[in-house]
Amino acid sequence: MNSEYISKVVDLTDPTKNVIYNMSHQEAVDVVKSGDLEAVRKIDGQFCLISVEGKTIKMARSIGRPIRYFIAKQAVGPQLIVAERIDVIYEHLKKEGLDDQFHPSYTRMAPAHYVTRIELLGCPDPNPIYERFFTPIRNSYQPNDIEQIGKDYIGSVYAEIKKWLQFRATEGPIGVTFSAGIDSGSVFVLMYHALRELGESPSRLKAFTLFKNSKMALFFVFSMLLGASLQLTNAYGDTFLHDFAKIPEYKDLLTIEYPAIIMSISQMSETLFILAIPFFLRRFGIKKVMMISMVAWVLRFALFGYGNPAEMLWMIILSNIVYGMAFDFFNISGSLFVETQTDSSIRASAQGVFMMMTNGFGAILGSWSSGLIIDNFFKDANGNYEWQGIWLTFAAYSLVITILFGIFFKHEHNREEVVTVEH
Repeated sequence: MNSEYISKVVDLTDPTKNVIYNMSHQEAVDVVKSGDLEAVRKIDGQFCLISVEGKTIKMARSIGRPIRYFIAKQAVGPQLIVAERIDVIYEHLKKEGLDDQFHPSYTRMAPAHYVTRIELLGCPDPNPIYERFFTPIRNSYQPNDIEQIGKDYIGSVYAEIKKWLQFRATEGPIGVTFSAGIDSGSVFVLMYHALRELGESPSRLKAFTLFKNSKMALFFVFSMLLGASLQLTNAYGDTFLHDFAKIPEYKDLLTIEYPAIIMSISQMSETLFILAIPFFLRRFGIKKVMMISMVAWVLRFALFGYGNPAEMLWMIILSNIVYGMAFDFFNISGSLFVETQTDSSIRASAQGVFMMMTNGFGAILGSWSSGLIIDNFFKDANGNYEWQGIWLTFAAYSLVITILFGIFFKHEHNREEVVTVEH
């Protein structure tokens, strides 16, 4: 196979996107150039680094920063183009009149946690040498070390947040991007704690100022309480249907053999009710749509309480249909409420708080409280669940939340406001 040395390196990566805490960008590049893997391992932060020394090119990246490279053939010798994105490589080739050589599949990704060394170009592919500078310790925890795993995970996240606040985000407001789960909620709470520990004002987390508004604070509390309902149905829906297999007259029914088919009606219902939301919002307004959702939760649980997989199968099916309304109507109308009640500078964080309260703290509340109540009041001596009592208790809980929400949450329907947000 014919081989040639790389004649030119075009580095299109952006060093300003690197987050390195313990040295400058140039110092980090020099570390990569040295080839000392242990020294590369000690670069603290997120980075993609390119070093060129004579005919030797070395690339190193952490998992949060990509490196793509492409070999362009030229008469004077092959050219190595390095960038973070494929489209950046393509735009450069177009500018140089070399785009006829390009295809996305011809680009290569430098693997994370390796120093990638290139000297020779084999036709048509480069011949990189990979040397790993970071190898995670495997199997260091036992399966039952859940508490220790949690402590170490949160401790590592907290340490990174503190470094970020000390060296990168030294001033100004802070927004936290949410994924609608307890993980991003934890980041939010850890950020708050880190600000306090570093002597900074927690008001830099602008979303916390929402709790000073009594209307928003009340909305977030009800979001958490309703989020508990979602956790109840997620935690016990399948178990409820499986338990009918213990009853001789039901155990051979198709519904019991394939409960996932029945439960999948819920997902189909979600899709259909999403399409109906604009109509309901325009006609009834945000508050009433939220209340419709809460009533739907009452029906969801009550129908489960009286349903069975034989002559009352229709109740279980209807419960799963109602679930789409219960889930979609509150999440969408709640998100719309946040959208209309917050300033654009804080809107993303406010949406995150809403999702954190619903799917984060609400889920924790539902999981913890339902387990406590069921274990103490709704299990017989043999450990069997008393399902009717369980579901009717959940229905009563949702009914109380609905009544309290209707009484205490004040919001006037503004049709123009809804239409503006939709567009």
